Amino acid sequence: MLETIREYALECLRASEDWNATPHAHADFFLTLALQAEPELTGPKQKVWLKKLEREHDNFRAVFKWVEETGEADHGLRLGGALWRLWLVRGHMIEGRERLTALLALPGSAQRTRERAKVLNGAATIIHEMGDYSTAHSLLQESLEIWQELGDKKAAAAAINNLSWLAVMCCEFETARTLASESLILYHELGDKRGIAVGLNNLGWAACLQGDFITGRSLHENALSLRREIGDERGIAFVLIALGWIEGMQGHYEKATALQEEAYGRLQALDDKQLMAIALSYRSNAAIVHGDFDQAQVFLEKSAPFIKEVGSKWGLAIYCYTSGIVAHEQGNNALAEALLEESLSLFQSLENKWGMAYVLNFRGHVKLEKNDLDCALACDKESLHLSKETGNKLGVANALFGFGRLSHAAGNQHRTARLFAAAETLHLATGAPMPVFVRARFDREVSVVRTALEEEVFTAEYEAGKKMAVEQAVTYALEGAEKVSR
Repeated sequence: MLETIREYALECLRASEDWNATPHAHADFFLTLALQAEPELTGPKQKVWLKKLEREHDNFRAVFKWVEETGEADHGLRLGGALWRLWLVRGHMIEGRERLTALLALPGSAQRTRERAKVLNGAATIIHEMGDYSTAHSLLQESLEIWQELGDKKAAAAAINNLSWLAVMCCEFETARTLASESLILYHELGDKRGIAVGLNNLGWAACLQGDFITGRSLHENALSLRREIGDERGIAFVLIALGWIEGMQGHYEKATALQEEAYGRLQALDDKQLMAIALSYRSNAAIVHGDFDQAQVFLEKSAPFIKEVGSKWGLAIYCYTSGIVAHEQGNNALAEALLEESLSLFQSLENKWGMAYVLNFRGHVKLEKNDLDCALACDKESLHLSKETGNKLGVANALFGFGRLSHAAGNQHRTARLFAAAETLHLATGAPMPVFVRARFDREVSVVRTALEEEVFTAEYEAGKKMAVEQAVTYALEGAEKVSR
């Protein structure tokens, strides 16, 4: 309707005796629509219902404005609890956070009802995606307590699963496993396939982030079967992203590309900006691992608008990290250092030790190539410490290679040979070979070390390094680091 006609019609309506009843009727109508849509947003009709809700977004906004003006907290809570997935999926996370936070602050919303618990859960999910983990945890904890008081097992299991995912993102992997296992017990009792799939995904991510890609793959594949069975399009795409990442990390570029393309196609159909940003980030990562930096740059540039729109701090941290690698490998070291600094700052603000370890490790390589041995050593030490603390075997392997390069720079080729061997062995044990560009660097430096030592001596040192236990290799690396620093 033309704005002038709409304004005139509204004036006429305000002047009529129907005005008092009309906003309430409008709110009732769109609340009914949202409640009808809610269960469909995780099933096979997601695309249809997301389009319906997006089309009526301004009407929903009008209802929320009416709620603020009248204090109709019950209407607001019920609507917010039904709509939060729309804001998450379609990239309206800033708006979603503001509306849900405002609803929770209304005078009539303090009672510990299922409506409040649903809004707490939705707000926590959106706030978590935006990087405020502490607030998200507090909201989820209150939501869980309310569900437990109400005796709602299914909703309680969902809150436990969300707390598990939050623990994954905070690199508290044992806590994540405990919570996911607790949710799986409840979901198996209820026969809830989607809930089981979510729990398996959480366990799968925890395994992968600690370098156990074999276990992670199995868990994600089981989750994918369940997601396909119930027709959860968004869930299917989410698991395909994970499996594509695993294939990329294991050097299977074509498989990784096929999985990521399927995931992205499904997400495009849903217009899911939040997961499209993540999918593009992982596609760029697969290209980097394969050594195709031009292709990685294409995906990074494509992901940037989505990351900005959804306001994901974690997404921005990953973007800066991968962009930093691409810039360095393309010879733009000044840009690389700036991007890595920004990524590190973002991961530190998130208290994400997994991300901090990876950024510090690559930053150590950059500093070493500038002959800044002290800074490189500090980066490698902190990276190793964080990887050990979180149980990330792949992170430890990366750090050992960094320490080996430091020994090489210091002229200790015997120690270098052992550390290189330990790094390579641990890499292989995780099922993730070195990325193509890292492997090329590794092979060049191994060749130099082999030439510097007699063949028999090199072989003996390398074999000794391969036989080292992880803790032994870590101790050996740190002992040598002290000699480098002196």
